[in-house]
Amino acid sequence: MLDEESRCAYEKLGYLPDLRRYSLGEFRLDENRVVSFEAIPELGEVGYSEITQFQSGTPNSPEVADEATPSPLVRFLQLTDKSVPVPLMLSEFDDRSDDPEVERLLAGRELVDMLDDFGRQLTETPAPPQTAVEPGNVHTCFVGGLVPFADSYCENKEIAYCDNGAWADLTRSSGNKKRYVSHSRIACCAPTGAYAEHQFRYWSWTYWKWKWTAIKYPLPPAAWMQTLGYGDVKYWKHVGSKKRRRKIRVWTGGGAGYFRAWSAFYN
Repeated sequence: MLDEESRCAYEKLGYLPDLRRYSLGEFRLDENRVVSFEAIPELGEVGYSEITQFQSGTPNSPEVADEATPSPLVRFLQLTDKSVPVPLMLSEFDDRSDDPEVERLLAGRELVDMLDDFGRQLTETPAPPQTAVEPGNVHTCFVGGLVPFADSYCENKEIAYCDNGAWADLTRSSGNKKRYVSHSRIACCAPTGAYAEHQFRYWSWTYWKWKWTAIKYPLPPAAWMQTLGYGDVKYWKHVGSKKRRRKIRVWTGGGAGYFRAWSAFYN
């Protein structure tokens, strides 16, 4: 019953009933890092976001470079022991679930066809209490900071962009290439903060027309974008179950501030 413009707006946010999202588990690995799984059954899509955030005034360094990024099913198996049931969708929708190594890891695990509230039972440790952090001197937030940013955060991947200059709004994509992973590292030097969102493309039927629609992938339960305060550095790696055309957008909250970013798309 929605008009076409409203329907498209809701569809992009994943709010329509036919694009219902389900949390499959959220794991806090330490005070800075969380891994969150999600399924969108109507798209045959499962995936996870791995977020690492360092607040202003705290030391930070890039995660250890990984030669191979685990698929959603493998990452779930890595984070849980055999007493934890495995959501059936992780196995059914993951393109790489029939690999011999994955089948070995899956041996002896109980597969269950359940979704609602299942993820909230899987929190590894409670989130740490929030403490006030005084804004510190971020080593990239000064004239010439583009060099240390590139040295600390940029690396070569299959499709990668080292945007270490001062940016207010930036969009990078995998172009016409399909990849499993979208990965960003962002240092926020904007007093009003910065925002980031990861997207992927899928085919959608809207008013009898096939059309490309970009769906914004959220980290449950943080709506459809991630936020950064002044001095924060955030790494966001999203790994999907299927190769898709992917996009990363970052922008500031306005004013004279800026951010520096590294974006990559790979398998």
